[in-house]
Amino acid sequence: MEYSNNKSLAFMAGMFALLSIIFTSGCASQKEFMGLKTEVDALKIKNDQLEKTIGTISSDKSQALKNQASIQAQNSDLQSQIRDLQGKIEEMSAVPRTDLAKLSDLEKRVKLLEDSLKTSIQGTASKSQYEAAMEKFKSGKYLEALKAFDAYIAGNPRGDLADNANFWAGECLFAEGNYESAIDRYDVVLKNFPKSSKVPDSLYKQGAALMELGDREAGNLLFKKVINEYPDSEAAKKAKSKLTSKPAKK
Repeated sequence: MEYSNNKSLAFMAGMFALLSIIFTSGCASQKEFMGLKTEVDALKIKNDQLEKTIGTISSDKSQALKNQASIQAQNSDLQSQIRDLQGKIEEMSAVPRTDLAKLSDLEKRVKLLEDSLKTSIQGTASKSQYEAAMEKFKSGKYLEALKAFDAYIAGNPRGDLADNANFWAGECLFAEGNYESAIDRYDVVLKNFPKSSKVPDSLYKQGAALMELGDREAGNLLFKKVINEYPDSEAAKKAKSKLTSKPAKK
């Protein structure tokens, strides 16, 4: 600041010296001199204002630095408070989260129980439907039994009794003399349920249906297949008796 004042004084002294030289040398008139003096005075005023502005800026800069330091301190304090609040929020939300996890687990268990109960009810209803179809078959109501077995299969195409239902549907058709359709229905058991206990019976009944249709050669091949692949089955015993029996009447 002192350097700026000295520089300003030197500037003003130089201006007056220059004016004096100009005036003394006669290069300018009194009027011109006064005009220059006025301009110098104006410059002096502007210089003073500039000095004040510089001082204000310096003062403001100093204050700004103080304000900046204060703001930084406040910001640091706020960040600390925020961290504290976040910690409290996490502590407060920890318990509800645990409760929600327990509730979610409980809901899953309830859903599993509901599904199990629903499956059990459906299974019971399906079994009753199957048993009703069997009763019709035993009563000789083959067409009604066929419809009942097909209704069961439609609702339980891969159910526990689906293989049996298809076999007995074939039996209904066989009993009605519809041998070709019976063969097709037995074939469903062979293709879709290869591990079913009804496979030997299905093979045997296909052979029997072919015999009824007059195709003894194909029928005997199936009887032999049952005997060779399922020698201990009841179907194999029936197949042996069929191989020694008389040809079916045409």
